[in-house]
Amino acid sequence: MRLFRRRDDAPSGFGDTALVTEMVRTLGDTRKWTLTADQWQEVDQLLVVIENAVAARDTETLRRAGADLELAESVRITRIGSVPRVPPPERVRERVNRLIHSLTGTDAGAPTEKDDDGHAGHR
Repeated sequence: MRLFRRRDDAPSGFGDTALVTEMVRTLGDTRKWTLTADQWQEVDQLLVVIENAVAARDTETLRRAGADLELAESVRITRIGSVPRVPPPERVRERVNRLIHSLTGTDAGAPTEKDDDGHAGHR
């Protein structure tokens, strides 16, 4: 799904709509992740970097932080006796929703088109 018709019509002001689209997808995915509390702290720190990049319209920092965010969920195996993995804390969900809104100009909590799995999704 393309969120924007032209390279210059992203509400965020970024000319690279492919970057914005990928960032919105990754941010949306974070709401489904389960991580340890320490990992969520790292994700929260990355979200601060992303917020600052969006505010400054810093495409390169946004690209790097987005790649780091994607890697934050790369470990899926949970060892017996390991620290429990939990869904995103409220502060992370709120920050993600604000970022999605900043990047798309939409309400990140409102249902939109259907996701690939056929369920109502979020932007």
